[in-house]
Amino acid sequence: MQSNKARWLTLLVTAAIFFGVTVAIGFAIVPEPRSSTDHLVIGTIATLVALAAVFVMIITTIYRGSENFVRRRPKPGEPDSVDSKETPNT
Repeated sequence: MQSNKARWLTLLVTAAIFFGVTVAIGFAIVPEPRSSTDHLVIGTIATLVALAAVFVMIITTIYRGSENFVRRRPKPGEPDSVDSKETPNT
């Protein structure tokens, strides 16, 4: 079992790798000479991809429950669902 610091470090390193790879792909796609607007667009897209990767990783690793975004009403006659300690409710 990984410690909490190791998880966050892995998450940050993975986000940095996604950012770097996306920037490299952006520089390969956009022809030279690049203007400052080109750099802005490449950086914005790389940031979006890195944040999306972080979001997906957090949802799939930390919040593993099936009721992350939507809580279903129990059917009549079913007992109420009990929250797990592993899945924090915010």
